[in-house]
Amino acid sequence: MNKIYATVAACNQVSIKLLEKFHFKLEGTYREHYWFSDGSICDQYHYSLLKREHASLAEKEIEGN
Repeated sequence: MNKIYATVAACNQVSIKLLEKFHFKLEGTYREHYWFSDGSICDQYHYSLLKREHASLAEKEIEGN
């Protein structure tokens, strides 16, 4: 496996903060992708973490301990 990814509604700030905490990178946006029952519309964000990025982070963590 070379990449894991996640999609999230742009209005879901809690999930976005979690992805960014684990160093996922924003790859792109589907504009006005989600339509909610209250009539609101929200973009969809695509985040990913590559295997080499994860390995680099793990190595830095080991060196820091």
